[in-house]
Amino acid sequence: MKKFWHNFVVVAALSALPMLAQAQTTDAAASTPKVSDEEAQLIGQFCSLPADGVLAIADLRQRNVPKSEALSELNTAIDKFNQDNKDADKDLVNQLKNYLTSATDFIYEQPIAATDDEKKAFVMNIAEMAFYDCVERQLSNKS
Repeated sequence: MKKFWHNFVVVAALSALPMLAQAQTTDAAASTPKVSDEEAQLIGQFCSLPADGVLAIADLRQRNVPKSEALSELNTAIDKFNQDNKDADKDLVNQLKNYLTSATDFIYEQPIAATDDEKKAFVMNIAEMAFYDCVERQLSNKS
């Protein structure tokens, strides 16, 4: 799991772009401000951080890993991120940590699914919701 946390930023950046492009092209987004391809890429990369954190936490929950262990892994991942990215905005990293801690509380209130397919669906759905919520917030901040 630690390798997952270490690599989630890279995977997230690559996997987020198609979803962001799809979100940007829907007709329902008529009131959404237009963004350049570069802005869309940056928003996708930015929003992948909380989404992939939520994905990892949901995966831990569905594997019945105790909440205390999930929080410990989260703290270790944030500390490693801070060590590897000394120039990172500390306030932003702290906001991400607070968001993921709150998400952990919410996720651990949810039941563990009965089947492997239901577990996978739960993990993917909650991560997707976190991603799109973040994109929506970023776009609304732009207007």
